[in-house]
Amino acid sequence: MKKKQILSLFLSLIALIVFNVNAKAQTDGNISPRLYVITQSSANCLICTDNQTRWNTEVRNYYSNDPSVIFLNYDLTDDKTMATTRADLDKYGIYNSISSYNTPGSVILVDPVTKQVVGTTTISSSTQDILKSINGGNPSPSK
Repeated sequence: MKKKQILSLFLSLIALIVFNVNAKAQTDGNISPRLYVITQSSANCLICTDNQTRWNTEVRNYYSNDPSVIFLNYDLTDDKTMATTRADLDKYGIYNSISSYNTPGSVILVDPVTKQVVGTTTISSSTQDILKSINGGNPSPSK
């Protein structure tokens, strides 16, 4: 019986360590991203302003508990906004991957490992279609 208690204590200790390591990784932001989702906008983009509220409430909020999906915005309004928002793209090393895409209202999906564009859609697409694109073709993405 003593061996069972020691084994049980040992397994509990290992489980506690694993749980703490996972919790620390999540709070430290050490979760590996599975996808970068970049919206391209500009001040005079009517499609962008018409869909911004829906985008935030139905798309971004859907993934609010999934830190592996990183949302970024690249503002094409002018040189200043492009430089400011490019800093975020450079931080993740993906500016060169999307530099040929310059259409406000576009949504560009980039693989974080290969840094390659894996899909595109528009902010005016239906929420279901956008979620399907982000989730790799699955129409009912799971959280």
